[in-house]
Amino acid sequence: MRLLRLDRIPTGITADELDYVFTAKSLYLSGKDLSDTRSLFSLAPASYETPKAELPYLLLVPFIGPFPFSLFYARVPFVIANTLLILAIYLITKKFIGPRAGHIAGILAAINPWFIFFGRTSFDAPLAVMFLYWGIYVLMINNSWRILWSFPLFAIAFFSYIGIKVVFLPFTLTTIFFSYMFKRRYHIQHAALALICVSLVGYYVATLGNNPGGSRVGELFTPNDPMIAARVETERRATIDTPLEKLFNNKVVLYGRFIFEKWLNFFSPQYLFLSGDARSTFSVYQYGVLHYVDIFFVPFGLIILIYKKRKFGIYLASLLFLAPLPAAVSNVGITYSIRAALAFPLFIILAASGIDSTLSAVKKVSYKKILAGVIILLYSINLLQFSYIYFTKDPVANSESFALSDRVLSRYLHFANEIGKPVLVLSEAPFGVIRNYLFYGDKLNDVTLPNIAASVQNEVFELAGVRAVRCKDLSVFPVEKDITVIATPGGFCGKEILEDHLSIPLLSDGGEVYWIYRDFVCDGYELKLYPYDVSLGSFEIEKLSREQFCTTFITNLSPIYAQ
Repeated sequence: MRLLRLDRIPTGITADELDYVFTAKSLYLSGKDLSDTRSLFSLAPASYETPKAELPYLLLVPFIGPFPFSLFYARVPFVIANTLLILAIYLITKKFIGPRAGHIAGILAAINPWFIFFGRTSFDAPLAVMFLYWGIYVLMINNSWRILWSFPLFAIAFFSYIGIKVVFLPFTLTTIFFSYMFKRRYHIQHAALALICVSLVGYYVATLGNNPGGSRVGELFTPNDPMIAARVETERRATIDTPLEKLFNNKVVLYGRFIFEKWLNFFSPQYLFLSGDARSTFSVYQYGVLHYVDIFFVPFGLIILIYKKRKFGIYLASLLFLAPLPAAVSNVGITYSIRAALAFPLFIILAASGIDSTLSAVKKVSYKKILAGVIILLYSINLLQFSYIYFTKDPVANSESFALSDRVLSRYLHFANEIGKPVLVLSEAPFGVIRNYLFYGDKLNDVTLPNIAASVQNEVFELAGVRAVRCKDLSVFPVEKDITVIATPGGFCGKEILEDHLSIPLLSDGGEVYWIYRDFVCDGYELKLYPYDVSLGSFEIEKLSREQFCTTFITNLSPIYAQ
């Protein structure tokens, strides 16, 4: 399921994903990014990006660089990482619970909604999770000084996702402690590994002002957050004055309550089994991050482990306690599926433990086969329902979660260039427009790179008849009558335009995302009022003919506006 229709589902690529893919391509072609601020082995972010994790750019170079830009090739490295994570879960479960549980864990991970969803995207968090769990496995299976072989994997994980830095030290120190408890030997070697991990974090904190994470410290939720102070004042005004007021109504108490609330909400059945994250970019429409049947096996598996394999059960429970902390201490929305990504392999191991113990409780072979068949049937039904939603409902209902409209815009620009018609795109993120155009058209190569790099560095975003500008810079490019103009709904840089226009719509309800003035690309085709009759083949946008493209993804609401 990781490769099935990978060029179509998800329906596009987000800006965060494209940051890694685009910069990796530039590093491969020239040894530096387009802004000339990051070299191949530098940890500094490109100037046109929000600071992110330091290593994924470099890790992606051999996978992205030699191949053409496409959704398929942009996601293949993460499919590989996802598969390796499944293997790590299998090996860890096999070692601590048994071979049958290991096989069950591997199968559960392969069909789990979170694993499938993020195994088909280019987000960095699952990449870090993969390296961290391989580090755990290497630590657990090795003895003496060979346990230090786990540190390179821990370090790669640390630099592969910026959110993991918050919980890295508690996670690794807990793992090192339990590794020592399992082996009851090599205390010097375990202490050395712990000291190295502490030193890594200490160095990072000491140099925070000179690395990408420094500019994102403000995203940490602290007791000094203005929201906390405002809430304390509100609570005090609504409380009878008593000597206990300052004891129970202060920043620290309220901060602790908010942190606990966000931590606890991660374990909400609503989130885990029904809806996933509120942000559609990180969740599937009307489905959770675990299958419905997991609601029985995950808690049962934890109880059994604590009862039968106490040390390992307590170890998993400790990690599960720590995993949601990055989401709890963030003040930028609530996105558990990414920020609490370390938890999902734990759920798989626990569910595998629950299923394995359930099968072990039945002694008669014939009954055991029937029970196994029932479990397989339940998971198969859940998987079928998830697949139906993921491949048929989600691409329409959540099409904009992966910026489908930007992909459609890029294809429109391609057709305009093909027929020799210039286009002006008004956007507050002009580089984003050009970058999408380059990605979907596979136009970044040795020949075009120098001009594109100069364009980025000079902040003049123009390429092959396509110009993208901010409204405040519009005077630099006078708009002539033979130029197609594309803008967000609401007019022409705040000015009302009386001309008719076409639209790039939302697939879900036909709402307008972009307005197209003076169209030449779709002129002569019979356009719909709203999009319908969309199939999986429709999402092979780069392979559609101009007529197919226009009649599927461009709408004409002029008859409605004329009423």
